[in-house]
Amino acid sequence: MKQDPFGNLKEWGAVLDLLSQLDQKGVLGECQRGMIRILRYKENWRLREEVLKRSATLENPSQNLVQQIMAMIVDETIYYEARVLALHALARLAAEGRIPSATAGRMGWTLALQRLLAAHQPPLLANALADCLVYLDESSQGRPREDACRQAV
Repeated sequence: MKQDPFGNLKEWGAVLDLLSQLDQKGVLGECQRGMIRILRYKENWRLREEVLKRSATLENPSQNLVQQIMAMIVDETIYYEARVLALHALARLAAEGRIPSATAGRMGWTLALQRLLAAHQPPLLANALADCLVYLDESSQGRPREDACRQAV
Protein backbone atom coordinates (compact mmCIF):
# COMPACT_ATOMS: atom_id res chain seq x y z
CA MET A 1 0.00 0.00 0.00
CA LYS A 2 1.25 3.46 -0.87
CA GLN A 3 1.69 5.64 2.18
CA ASP A 4 0.01 8.51 0.36
CA PRO A 5 -2.60 7.20 -2.06
CA PHE A 6 -4.75 10.35 -1.95
CA GLY A 7 -3.46 12.11 -5.06
CA ASN A 8 -4.88 15.52 -5.93
CA LEU A 9 -6.54 16.91 -2.82
CA LYS A 10 -8.56 19.34 -4.92
CA GLU A 11 -10.57 16.27 -5.96
CA TRP A 12 -11.88 16.13 -2.42
CA GLY A 13 -14.92 13.94 -3.14
CA ALA A 14 -12.69 11.14 -4.39
CA VAL A 15 -10.36 11.62 -1.43
CA LEU A 16 -13.27 11.33 1.02
CA ASP A 17 -14.41 8.13 -0.71
CA LEU A 18 -10.89 6.71 -0.58
CA LEU A 19 -10.56 7.57 3.13
CA SER A 20 -13.79 5.71 3.80
CA GLN A 21 -12.75 2.69 1.72
CA LEU A 22 -9.33 2.44 3.35
CA ASP A 23 -10.86 2.74 6.80
CA GLN A 24 -13.45 0.05 6.07
CA LYS A 25 -10.71 -2.28 4.84
CA GLY A 26 -8.71 -1.58 8.00
CA VAL A 27 -5.66 -0.27 6.14
CA LEU A 28 -5.97 3.46 6.80
CA GLY A 29 -3.15 3.23 9.34
CA GLU A 30 -0.79 2.39 6.48
CA CYS A 31 -1.53 5.77 4.89
CA GLN A 32 -0.49 8.08 7.68
CA ARG A 33 1.92 10.04 5.50
CA GLY A 34 -1.03 10.95 3.27
CA MET A 35 -3.19 11.76 6.27
CA ILE A 36 -0.52 14.17 7.49
CA ARG A 37 -0.46 15.82 4.06
CA ILE A 38 -4.22 16.28 4.24
CA LEU A 39 -3.98 17.80 7.72
CA ARG A 40 -1.43 20.28 6.39
CA TYR A 41 -3.61 21.11 3.38
CA LYS A 42 -5.45 24.26 4.36
CA GLU A 43 -7.59 24.50 1.25
CA ASN A 44 -10.31 22.05 2.29
CA TRP A 45 -11.75 21.99 5.80
CA ARG A 46 -13.89 18.93 5.14
CA LEU A 47 -10.88 16.74 4.30
CA ARG A 48 -9.03 17.90 7.38
CA GLU A 49 -12.01 17.26 9.64
CA GLU A 50 -12.55 13.78 8.20
CA VAL A 51 -8.90 12.86 8.76
CA LEU A 52 -9.07 14.15 12.33
CA LYS A 53 -12.13 12.02 13.02
CA ARG A 54 -10.58 8.92 11.49
CA SER A 55 -7.17 9.44 13.07
CA ALA A 56 -8.75 8.98 16.50
CA THR A 57 -9.48 5.36 15.61
CA LEU A 58 -6.03 4.34 14.37
CA GLU A 59 -4.48 1.44 16.27
CA ASN A 60 -0.86 2.60 15.87
CA PRO A 61 -0.68 6.30 15.12
CA SER A 62 2.77 7.47 14.11
CA GLN A 63 4.56 10.09 16.13
CA ASN A 64 4.51 12.33 13.05
CA LEU A 65 0.72 12.08 12.79
CA VAL A 66 0.25 12.83 16.48
CA GLN A 67 2.64 15.79 16.17
CA GLN A 68 0.62 17.14 13.24
CA ILE A 69 -2.58 16.83 15.25
CA MET A 70 -0.87 18.71 18.07
CA ALA A 71 0.32 21.38 15.64
CA MET A 72 -3.29 21.97 14.60
CA ILE A 73 -4.36 22.32 18.22
CA VAL A 74 -1.88 25.07 18.98
CA ASP A 75 -2.29 26.90 15.65
CA GLU A 76 -4.45 29.89 16.53
CA THR A 77 -5.10 30.59 12.85
CA ILE A 78 -7.19 27.41 12.60
CA TYR A 79 -10.88 27.73 13.44
CA TYR A 80 -12.02 26.47 16.84
CA GLU A 81 -14.12 23.53 15.64
CA ALA A 82 -11.14 21.93 13.85
CA ARG A 83 -8.96 22.46 16.90
CA VAL A 84 -11.62 20.82 19.07
CA LEU A 85 -11.74 17.84 16.68
CA ALA A 86 -7.95 17.61 16.94
CA LEU A 87 -8.20 17.71 20.75
CA HIS A 88 -10.82 14.96 20.71
CA ALA A 89 -8.60 12.83 18.47
CA LEU A 90 -5.58 13.34 20.72
CA ALA A 91 -7.64 12.69 23.84
CA ARG A 92 -9.08 9.46 22.46
CA LEU A 93 -5.68 8.19 21.35
CA ALA A 94 -4.27 8.99 24.79
CA ALA A 95 -7.24 7.62 26.69
CA GLU A 96 -7.06 4.31 24.86
CA GLY A 97 -3.32 4.05 25.46
CA ARG A 98 -2.36 4.43 21.82
CA ILE A 99 0.19 7.18 22.44
CA PRO A 100 3.18 5.70 24.26
CA SER A 101 3.98 7.67 27.40
CA ALA A 102 7.60 7.87 26.24
CA THR A 103 6.63 9.65 23.01
CA ALA A 104 9.08 12.44 22.31
CA GLY A 105 7.56 15.83 23.00
CA ARG A 106 4.69 14.56 25.13
CA MET A 107 5.68 16.73 28.09
CA GLY A 108 5.92 19.73 25.77
CA TRP A 109 2.43 18.97 24.47
CA THR A 110 1.05 19.04 27.99
CA LEU A 111 2.74 22.37 28.69
CA ALA A 112 1.48 23.84 25.41
CA LEU A 113 -2.08 22.74 26.17
CA GLN A 114 -1.83 24.13 29.71
CA ARG A 115 -0.66 27.49 28.31
CA LEU A 116 -3.56 27.54 25.86
CA LEU A 117 -6.00 26.73 28.64
CA ALA A 118 -4.56 29.45 30.88
CA ALA A 119 -5.27 32.03 28.17
CA HIS A 120 -8.89 33.00 27.66
CA GLN A 121 -10.48 30.55 25.26
CA PRO A 122 -14.07 30.09 24.19
CA PRO A 123 -15.83 27.51 26.39
CA LEU A 124 -15.95 24.91 23.60
CA LEU A 125 -12.17 25.00 23.19
CA ALA A 126 -11.44 25.40 26.91
CA ASN A 127 -13.52 22.31 27.77
CA ALA A 128 -11.83 20.23 25.07
CA LEU A 129 -8.40 21.40 26.29
CA ALA A 130 -9.21 20.47 29.89
CA ASP A 131 -10.52 17.05 28.88
CA CYS A 132 -7.51 16.33 26.71
CA LEU A 133 -5.13 17.26 29.52
CA VAL A 134 -6.89 14.80 31.82
CA TYR A 135 -6.57 12.00 29.26
CA LEU A 136 -2.91 12.80 28.58
CA ASP A 137 -2.14 12.83 32.29
CA GLU A 138 -3.96 9.59 33.00
CA SER A 139 -2.46 7.77 30.03
CA SER A 140 1.05 8.91 30.95
CA GLN A 141 0.46 7.22 34.30
CA GLY A 142 -0.70 4.03 32.58
CA ARG A 143 -4.39 4.46 33.32
CA PRO A 144 -6.34 4.42 30.04
CA ARG A 145 -9.97 5.44 30.46
CA GLU A 146 -12.63 3.07 29.23
CA ASP A 147 -15.20 5.85 28.85
CA ALA A 148 -12.91 7.76 26.50
CA CYS A 149 -14.51 6.36 23.37
CA ARG A 150 -17.82 7.89 24.30
CA GLN A 151 -16.51 11.20 25.64
CA ALA A 152 -13.57 12.00 23.39
CA VAL A 153 -15.28 11.62 20.04
